[in-house]
Amino acid sequence: MNPKPGLTFLESVRHRPGMYVGDIREYGLHHLVYFLMNALFDEARGGAHRDVVLEVGEDASSVSFFCTEAGVSPAGLSARIASGSHSPSSAVGFWNHALPIVCALSSRFQVDLWTEEAQWRLGSVNGEAPSPGVLLEARTPAPVEHSRGMCVMFTPDASIFESTVFDAERLFRRCHELAVLVPGTRVRFIHRPSGRDESLCYPGGLGQWASELSAGLQPMHPEPLVFDVTWDGLRVRCALQWCESDGRVESFANTVKTRRHGVHVAGVFRALRSALIHLTGSTRGFTPTRLSRGLIAVISVEGDEQRMKFAGPTKELLAIKRLDKGVRNLLRPRLIEALRDHPVLSHLKMLTTLPADSM
Repeated sequence: MNPKPGLTFLESVRHRPGMYVGDIREYGLHHLVYFLMNALFDEARGGAHRDVVLEVGEDASSVSFFCTEAGVSPAGLSARIASGSHSPSSAVGFWNHALPIVCALSSRFQVDLWTEEAQWRLGSVNGEAPSPGVLLEARTPAPVEHSRGMCVMFTPDASIFESTVFDAERLFRRCHELAVLVPGTRVRFIHRPSGRDESLCYPGGLGQWASELSAGLQPMHPEPLVFDVTWDGLRVRCALQWCESDGRVESFANTVKTRRHGVHVAGVFRALRSALIHLTGSTRGFTPTRLSRGLIAVISVEGDEQRMKFAGPTKELLAIKRLDKGVRNLLRPRLIEALRDHPVLSHLKMLTTLPADSM
């Protein structure tokens, strides 16, 4: 995705915004925030950024996004935003992709950087290249007390987007997913128009969310089974909790919610089926539909963004070659060990006695 000849990167984004954010409707509008959060996820899973604040302004058409541990120097930041990244496949990180696109498609754009001793600010209007960072004479308090941090404040350009009103529930869900997928990250969501102010933190990650999802559904065991395996540089985590209710599977590839699941989910169910065959000596009844009965499962895979391959034009179905087999082989022995004397095993054994049409 190279800029059109004769245009700067920022001008190219404004010239064809759909190529960079998908469209100029609600989907593309919310992707301005998603870009920032996706970039943060990649850095946060490496140990940076323990506090995040996402605030929607009084008009519901402006956003500020703060994070601690901003690993950037004020020197040269405006130049890096102006030059941007010509390839979204190499766009992990604020500096190469997220900030340039948000800047280009905003009528107002401002970045504040807090270092140990000072506060710096740079700004832009109507997608122009940002001004060089200036040192503020008086340091103002950051949204979270910390020695270092960064706050991106922007208003989407109403001359580009059909609507500039952000949906609170969509942004809150993304905050929740970030908190779950990066255990220990503290995420605060503020929606000024409604007065909503919620803080999210999941030090227990996927397992804690599985417990939350199963609350009130008569769990069959006190704590979810939680597993963490790595195959070919890809980390796959899952939490499994059986309940006296309908099942539910939530799955993610990095920050993308895979609504139709894919090979990471298939690998977990293949491992579960194989483990139960080993423990029961029977192959009968262990279909994916029956195995998911009453099962609350949260499954994620994370790795280099370029490794995340999907089937079809959307990102709803993960299709990384051989990942399902790799997960199955790694997870099978751990499931056998965990389920051997587990109280839920007797329930799972009952699947072998159900009539063929019992679903």
